[in-house]
Amino acid sequence: GVSALDTVSTTSHFAEFMNNLEQGWINSNFGGHVDSVLNNYAANHGDAAADSCGVICNGTPGTATNPDGGDGGTFFGNGGDGYSYTAADSNPTGAAENGGMGGDALGRGSGGDGGNGFDGGNGGAGGAGGMVRGNGGDGGDGGAGTVTNPDGGSGGNGGEAVARFSHAGNGGEGGKGVTGTADTTNGDGGAGGQGGNGGLDTGRFGTSGNGGAGGVGGNGYATGAGATAGAGGAGGAGAAHTAAGPGYGGGGGGGGGGAEITGTGA
Repeated sequence: GVSALDTVSTTSHFAEFMNNLEQGWINSNFGGHVDSVLNNYAANHGDAAADSCGVICNGTPGTATNPDGGDGGTFFGNGGDGYSYTAADSNPTGAAENGGMGGDALGRGSGGDGGNGFDGGNGGAGGAGGMVRGNGGDGGDGGAGTVTNPDGGSGGNGGEAVARFSHAGNGGEGGKGVTGTADTTNGDGGAGGQGGNGGLDTGRFGTSGNGGAGGVGGNGYATGAGATAGAGGAGGAGAAHTAAGPGYGGGGGGGGGGAEITGTGA
């Protein structure tokens, strides 16, 4: 007979096929024209959900100034991906930048993926899958630590799966701790970030998400003849989902201790 896992696998392929058809419609010239008319009508008559992009549409991706992705259409459409910060967006004060959250799919569609953090910022959470069909988005990865923010950022949690036969998003990976320098406290390396938790499947016959791996701790800094600094610890592996629920993210590795030898003694 067909196992529950086979049923999920088969239905996931069907959901992916349907999502591809819907995306083809949204991105086609004819579909885009029809959607524009429907969305304008809904906006003028209050027929679309207040936090959606319209009736049939994909949520807008996040930007540097508005990092969270927008929600998808009330009927169908994917949530927008959260914004991932890069060196081009680096805060001049050195502050950590958290990745944007993925937008939710409201009807049929998948949640957007969370954006990656930067300069020790946390990854954004994945958006929830649609109520009728669709998967949760994956959490973004935590940003690597810096001298200003030595510890790696935490990975974002995976998005929830609501519909039957859907799977929730996986948690993002924790960021790596910074390698110790003369400018870090006692030359210590930064701790790795916590991995994000997998998303929860609340529909029937679906699967929850896997936890993300914890980030590696940074090595310590050694100065002086014969000094040996500690190595950063490895991050824990994220747990796989089970029938009982999602996998939890792995813990971040500890930062290695710095070492200093300033004299030889009398």
